[in-house]
Amino acid sequence: GYGNHHLKGYGKGYGNHHPPLKVLELGTGSGAVIVSLAQECPGNLFFALDISVDAVKMARDNARANLGGDQVCFWVSSWMESLLPGFLFDVIVSNPPYIPSQVIDELQPEVRCHEPRGALDGGGDGFQAFRSILFSAATALDAQGTLIMEMGFDQRKMMAQEAASCPVYREPCFVKDYAGNDRVVVLRLK
Repeated sequence: GYGNHHLKGYGKGYGNHHPPLKVLELGTGSGAVIVSLAQECPGNLFFALDISVDAVKMARDNARANLGGDQVCFWVSSWMESLLPGFLFDVIVSNPPYIPSQVIDELQPEVRCHEPRGALDGGGDGFQAFRSILFSAATALDAQGTLIMEMGFDQRKMMAQEAASCPVYREPCFVKDYAGNDRVVVLRLK
């Protein structure tokens, strides 16, 4: 998964000297990311939410099939609306909708026809979900917490501008995919 290397060192044996990390995935979908993190970095606490009841059921089933238990706590929520104030996470990960609305109909059929539109549609400029997450995650991250989000290959400049508008974060780091495109942004609290 795209966040695994940011949690390395917090896996096996980590809990012997430090408290476990609390990791939250926003918009979990099938649960692939949070399940991968739970497999790669055991000993931490994993949480995941999605607005879709069906997605949460699928993610829970996938987690049980791949982890053999209930190592991930799943629930239904629109982004972070249901989080209790003061419950903080060390790491928040998300692959939010980031495709501009007008581009969706131009996508390849295997994407356009098999993904729910809500999982793709990032609003007019593709940044509707990013803006919501940037500001709400800032209040849900523990001191020096980290936000990790997948983004479009052409969204680095705009992401840097959006991140700068939220002064609680340090300057963003970008992670490239195998094709050399910026595809993940990592933001740490100051």
